[in-house]
Amino acid sequence: MTSLTLVDLLLRFSSVGIMLTLSTLLWHKLGQDERLLALALSLSLTGFLLLTQPIHELRFNPARGVFLFLTELFPFVLALTFWRTFHARFPHWLSHKASQAGISILVLILFWQFVLTDISAPFHQVMHLLEAIALLTAIGLSMWGFQDDLVDARRRLRIVLATLSVAYCLLMLVFELTDSPWRRQSWFMLSNTFVVFIALFASLLAIKDWLFISLIQLEQPKIKPSSALTDKLNAQLAAKIYLQPTLTIAQLAETMTVPPHQLRKYINEQLGFNHFSQFLNHHRLDHVVMQFKQADQINTPILTLALNAGFNSIGPFNRAFKTRFNITPSQYRKQLFLD
Repeated sequence: MTSLTLVDLLLRFSSVGIMLTLSTLLWHKLGQDERLLALALSLSLTGFLLLTQPIHELRFNPARGVFLFLTELFPFVLALTFWRTFHARFPHWLSHKASQAGISILVLILFWQFVLTDISAPFHQVMHLLEAIALLTAIGLSMWGFQDDLVDARRRLRIVLATLSVAYCLLMLVFELTDSPWRRQSWFMLSNTFVVFIALFASLLAIKDWLFISLIQLEQPKIKPSSALTDKLNAQLAAKIYLQPTLTIAQLAETMTVPPHQLRKYINEQLGFNHFSQFLNHHRLDHVVMQFKQADQINTPILTLALNAGFNSIGPFNRAFKTRFNITPSQYRKQLFLD
């Protein structure tokens, strides 16, 4: 066994250890669905690391099919993880039972193909193409909503982790599709493992402040915001600038003549919003509720009130309303009439 192989194995098992550490530290902060996602990510990444390890005799073992199955799932799990991490929610279609049933059937088919039978080359190539689509989706998810994100640490994580992880996975797919002999070289395997190790270690460093946020807040006194900044923002809110449907934080900062990063920090740390859209929706919903209570708006359709408040369509309005008030806009309005 060469020194390169030993270093490779050390980094691989260290990566598995970091992944388990991340999952353990985050476990108590996650909901049930998020825990399932964390488990899927840990298993799929572990499967990839074990499948591609440098010892030939261990790579082709009875568990190879299981490792291959987990590896094929990794790009899809990664894309879903990016969605949940960067947008603080799962895709809406994932809550539908038909979607959940379809995903379960697809996973069973993949398990049958990779674990219980001998995988055919054409099917494997099709899977590589689907994985490339999943990874391109992950790139889009990492960039979509970047300006809306108010958390600086997460904005940095978007750039560093998303770029590193997705570029690495796309590179691996290129080598797989072209059947390049380089991918069998020990130095190439070691470099792959090193990239995974660095990505996981960077993730651990990136979330350390969030994991121990209560301790940090105790150690660091809360900085009082600038009264000028508060007055400027309150003036814009009084002018109902949030009713503009295409308003961005850059436009609001320009109107207030303050740097965008300063405004992001203020809205996040002082007002408690993680996304600019959350901040806007909060005030837009307050505006709609006030309209519900106006006698001259009794016959105005809810869709009209939502559009006038700055929402682009009824779907996002209904979801935001139900998330905040736990009932639909129609039910809320009906209760007002009954009262």
